This record gives sequence, structure tokens and C-alpha cells, in this order.
Amino acid sequence: MDSTAERGSRTSRRSLYFLALIIGAYLALGSAYALNTPLWQAPDEPAHFNYVQDLALGRGIPVLQMGDYDFEYMERIKAARFPPEMPIDPIRYESHQPPLYYSLEALVYQGVGDRPIAQKVFSLRFFSLLLGALFLATVYRASRQVFPEQPTLALSVTALVAFIPQHLHISGSIENDVLGELLLSGVLLLLLLRMAPSRRASLWRVSIPLGVLVGLSLLAKNTSYIAVPLVPLGLALGDILRGRLEWLRLIYTTAVTYVLALVISGWWFVRNAATYGGLDLFGLARHDQVVVGQPRVGAFDWEAAGRFFTVAFQSFWAQFGWMGVPSDSRTYAFAGFLSILAIAGLAAFVVRQVRRPSLTAYQAASLALLAAAFLLVFLGVITYNLQFIQPQGRYFFPALLPIGLFALLGLRQFMGRHPSVPMALLSIFLFVLAVYNLWRVVIPGFRY
Repeated sequence: MDSTAERGSRTSRRSLYFLALIIGAYLALGSAYALNTPLWQAPDEPAHFNYVQDLALGRGIPVLQMGDYDFEYMERIKAARFPPEMPIDPIRYESHQPPLYYSLEALVYQGVGDRPIAQKVFSLRFFSLLLGALFLATVYRASRQVFPEQPTLALSVTALVAFIPQHLHISGSIENDVLGELLLSGVLLLLLLRMAPSRRASLWRVSIPLGVLVGLSLLAKNTSYIAVPLVPLGLALGDILRGRLEWLRLIYTTAVTYVLALVISGWWFVRNAATYGGLDLFGLARHDQVVVGQPRVGAFDWEAAGRFFTVAFQSFWAQFGWMGVPSDSRTYAFAGFLSILAIAGLAAFVVRQVRRPSLTAYQAASLALLAAAFLLVFLGVITYNLQFIQPQGRYFFPALLPIGLFALLGLRQFMGRHPSVPMALLSIFLFVLAVYNLWRVVIPGFRY
């Protein structure tokens, strides 16, 4: 008779095979999305490309200047669908972004050499997909960390994140989004590992890897800056789980983490202050001055709130290009039905845990940390949209790890005592949804 250890080993190997299958399908589908999306038909892609090109050609990190966002020219070139006779050179309004993603892509650009522009763009897009594959592996590992005895749940969370059509579209474009997602999920995974009661590590073994990941996050994308407040929260939850909140140790570990993060990234903020003046450490004040003409928010009443959530929901799932290629009613109906089930099931799950807890203390604390990450991302999106009209669902993608896990915890409430088969079917349905949107929406939507 097989031992428990042997059965566990077989289960782990089988789970890794399925994880490889999901990531392989993601890379294949993402490549198909990238190949069938014409040049520059992903949000802000021309500006991101120009940043990469500046670094690759040795021009240094670009400086955001007045004139880098010409609203009228942007509207004309988008309406004309970026014809060759209209150059993208003036589109440079992403020059305030942190440099890590663009530095990595510059290496790819240089490796491609003098190939045609279309091949260069696809190579840069494919590198983004590779970062996305690492992100999926992190999502799986974090989900298994919280629910180690439920590999099917972790696989289903990974499949949900992998096959959201809009995420495939954004991951298969020249965007710094996916690097920010990867690093933020890496910080969350490391905090989950350190929170485990059996993983009481030395101060340096905690703060050094955390400091490196946080420092890289600060150089990746502004949306990943929420890693900073999550560090003390995760460390404090770990102390509480071990029975004692040691304030001095917590303060010291957090301080060492922050110092190391600033050693890695501090030059960037000093450079911004010297370049843009004052306390514009992130270049955002200069950005607000440059994007003259970008639609700004007026009265945020109930009607405006309704439009925001409608557009944000649709573009979270499938609204391609510069928000100009929406999916059809069947996609939104399926996504809406799935979302309603997930929210209702999650509410039932929470009520059940309050009345009759079945989670361990570690699992409850882990879900609290992930909920805090989601809340910070949500508040960031709302705050940004109180200034600019930008209800793009992709701004919620930094929270895909908690969104995916909470969604599956909710959906599982309707799957009975043996949820493995329904979860597998759900993963297949999501894959079909991604293929359907590629074949019936993306390809014909960009055909001209």
C-alpha cells in the first residue's frame, strides 16, 4: 500500500504537470493575441516602445517634457489606426515611469538587432509574456501556500488569471504592467512564507529578500508601490500567529527592509527630484502638467459611478486595443454570471467562517493580507479616477492574485463536496472564452 508521502509526491508531480500545461496554453494564446494585435494597438504601447528604444540606443532614461502628449495628434492617430505615415515618435508620455521593465526590454531590443519593426515589437511583446508566465507560477505557489492540501484550487486560480482575455491582451503587449504584477505577487508570496508559524527566520533572512523585492517593485511600476505598507502588515501578522507581537523586532525588520529597498531604488527618486524639481519624487506632478487635454473627472455622481463600474468591468474581462474593440454580449453575460456567483459565494464563505470557522489561523491571516492588497489596489484605482477618466479594468490586474483566490473560494461554495471536476471544467471554459475572444473579437476587430 502506498504511503501518505508517496501519494503526496504523486499529487505534487501531477499538479506541476497541470501547471505547466496552463502556462504553456497561456504562452500559446498570449502569442496568438500578440501576433494578431496590429502595431501600437495596445494601450500606451507607442510611448512604452519609445522608452525602450531610447535605452536600447544609448540615449539614457528619457525625461518627460511638455509636448510629449499631444491630445489632438493622439486622437487622430488612434482614429486612423496608426498608419505608417503618422510617426509614433512624438508619443512619449510614459517617460516618467520607473525604468526596470524598459531596461530589461532594451536588452531584448538590442538582441533582435536590425530586424523589421514588426519583429522587434513581437519580440518585446513575447518577453512580457515570459514575465507573465513567471507571474502565473507565483500565483500558483502563493495559492498552494495558503491551501497546501488543495492543489486543484491553486490550479483553478492560476487558470482564471491566465485565461482572462484582457489579461492575455495586456500581457502580450509592450507594457510594464506584468512586471509590476510579478514583483508585487512575489512580495506577497514571501510575506505568506514568513508568516507561517513554523518559519521563524532570522531578521536578515527575512529583511534581505523582502528588501530586494520591494526595491525592485519601486523600480517597476507605481502600482506596485503598495508593497511598502504590506511589509509591516505581513510581518505583524506573522508575529501574532506565533503568539507574540514583538514591536522592536517588527520595527527593526521593517526598517532594515526599507533601507535595503532604498539602497536599490533610492537613486531613482533622487533623480526625479533633481529632474522635475521640488518633491516630485515620482514624476507624477510633471505627468499631470504634460497630459493636457486628457479627460478629467467632473462631478462623480451616481451616473458617473455607474459608467465607471460598467466600463471597468467590461475592460477587466475583454475590451481590446485602446478600449475601442469591445467583446460581445455573450462574453459579458458569462463574465457577469461568473462574477455574481463568485461574490455571492464569497459572502456565504465569510458568513460561514464567522459562524463556524474551518480555516486555520494561518489561512485566515493570509487571506486578511491578500484582502488588504486588493483594498489598496482598489483605492488606488478609485483615487486615480477621481482625477482622470480612466476606468480601465487592467488597473485592477496588480490584485489578480487575491482576486483569483477569492473568486475561486466563492465559486467553490456551489461545487459540492467534490469540487475538483467542476473546477477543472471551469478552467476549460475560461480557456474556451479566451480562444473565442481571440477568434471572434480580436482578429476581426483589428482587420482593416
